[in-house]
Amino acid sequence: MKERLRLAKTRMGNNKLPKLIISARFALAIISLAMLCSCALAQDYTADYWYREGIELFENDSMNESVLAMDRVIQIDPMNSSAWLSKAKALEILGNGHEASKAYEIALNLIDKDLKKKPQDAPGWQAKGEVLTGLGRNEESLKARERALEIFVQILEKNPSDGEAWWSKANVLEGMGRSDEALQAYEKVIELNHMPRLANALLIMSYDFAMKGKYDEFLKAFHRALELIPANNTAKLARAWNSAGFALAELGREEEALEAFEKYTELNPEDKYSWRMKGDMAYVLDRYNVSVEAYDQALQIDPKWAEVWYKKGTTLDKMGNCKEAVKAFEEAVTTSDEVIQKDAGNASGIWIIKGYAFLKLNKYDEAMEALDRALKNAPPSVPVFPAEAWNGKGDILLALGENEKALEAYNKSIEFNPAFGRAWHGKGLAQSALGQFSEADLSFRVAGKLGYVK
Repeated sequence: MKERLRLAKTRMGNNKLPKLIISARFALAIISLAMLCSCALAQDYTADYWYREGIELFENDSMNESVLAMDRVIQIDPMNSSAWLSKAKALEILGNGHEASKAYEIALNLIDKDLKKKPQDAPGWQAKGEVLTGLGRNEESLKARERALEIFVQILEKNPSDGEAWWSKANVLEGMGRSDEALQAYEKVIELNHMPRLANALLIMSYDFAMKGKYDEFLKAFHRALELIPANNTAKLARAWNSAGFALAELGREEEALEAFEKYTELNPEDKYSWRMKGDMAYVLDRYNVSVEAYDQALQIDPKWAEVWYKKGTTLDKMGNCKEAVKAFEEAVTTSDEVIQKDAGNASGIWIIKGYAFLKLNKYDEAMEALDRALKNAPPSVPVFPAEAWNGKGDILLALGENEKALEAYNKSIEFNPAFGRAWHGKGLAQSALGQFSEADLSFRVAGKLGYVK
């Protein structure tokens, strides 16, 4: 028991720090990258092979490996804007903001050259919108997407049965935040029975049904999508079950979500992310032994995975096995350092993991320094990083009794992510410590509405 009291009581009850996984919808939408600037892909079979490998790795959440594959494409074809864009997205998700920005800038330069030659190239304008979003140039991004949308609308006016154009229109609308219109376009893909995109459109629709709490409609769309995926395409089937896991979790059907993630591990047992997701879901269900076993499987595949060492430590702490929890948190720090030594300025996500691990070990100065480094290097278009960093700073300040500063930190976190349940809960704790009890009650209620679980 004394060992347990040495561990800082940070509010990481849902074991989702940091949220480095891609949403199921984003993972599906990335398939559209294969269609952007396709003129660069047909020039060399080997370049095309590596590009497709990179996209598949991206879809499987294997971001480091995806970057390496895109580098192979770029070695063969340095003018391949699609490869530069895909590389930038993977680097951004990894928290390598500086390198991601450089890749985006190169992609933008190449896309602009292509658009001067072919100003009616809708996928080119779509790609430009993606790049400008990555660079934080949102107004310019919207204009580029609007231009892409105009061209796709013109194509569909001439040929309303063009399923590929409906698919591309849906992707553009989703990128513009016009989700309802995007779903209508995905429905047209389904209505037209456009086979190349039908399974993906159904998966996207199934996920949307889940977000709206429509369980029966989710099941119908999901199982129809499964029927369209060949039995030997285990990678795509695994991605489908991964998407279903997220969807079922959103529906509050945690047992079924765990079953979906278990199916994911069966289909792709060498995928470390499948084991992590199973561990996360088992944690939510308080099945801590199952969770630790899943994290151990992930660590067998990647012993240097700092995030999973942190998650394992959090789970062991919940189990009261604090001696092993301390070891796991220390391992999270060590493995974080190994990544940071390779690229200290670009590993925002790793700095966050290191900061939280130090916080668990009551090393507040080191934790604050790590989170400050995360804020300094956070990519401008990924608000999850600054939101997590400011939340961690709030936890540190709250532990130190600096309640007003803690409240300021939680408010900063909420500015970056208004739907961040843990930050709202932290805000409530800080308000309670300051005697602001009615305000605290409201913050706690907001946290609960957003799905916060202690």
